[in-house]
Amino acid sequence: SYYLHAVTEYGYMLVEGLAFKRQSLLCLGKIFNDLGRSPVSVVVDGAELNSKHADLFYANRRTTKDATAAGQQWMNSRVERRHAVINQMTAASLRRAGAVTAFWWFCLHHMVFICNLLLLARDPKTRQALDKTVWEAHFGVRPNLRDYLIAPWGCMCYLVLTPDQRQARGADNAFGIRAIGGIYLGVVCNPR
Repeated sequence: SYYLHAVTEYGYMLVEGLAFKRQSLLCLGKIFNDLGRSPVSVVVDGAELNSKHADLFYANRRTTKDATAAGQQWMNSRVERRHAVINQMTAASLRRAGAVTAFWWFCLHHMVFICNLLLLARDPKTRQALDKTVWEAHFGVRPNLRDYLIAPWGCMCYLVLTPDQRQARGADNAFGIRAIGGIYLGVVCNPR
């Protein structure tokens, strides 16, 4: 499994999962749609995004491409630093929770969500820290952490059953179970 990691000019991050590298353009199209517009320019370092088909895709979206040579990832330092942060956070959370690597995608997605809520945005031209989060710079609204069900990834959680769900399980209204145990796999958020 692979994923495509995108960072906007203010530092807002998006990730899209893909089963095969040849799905990169499809994922890039989804990222463009999630942003609500095609960016003016993109910086790419993957071979799949440096092809004839990719060039047609960029031309159709009126996006210019700046390609980085293989092994020259350091030229994309802002993106690479964010990539390292979410990878380190994901590895630490998986280790702390004692989870198997099959859950890495859920964990990675949750870490990107947390970074978007908490990291400070930077001015695209001066790179100076702004007095707002990446989330606020992207959406124009200061995030209220109480609006999201955020917990340590991989912790024990309980799913409260509705009366209809309890009845479907044959649970007694007075003494039957009212919740079932589970593992917290993160927050799902629409990037728009």
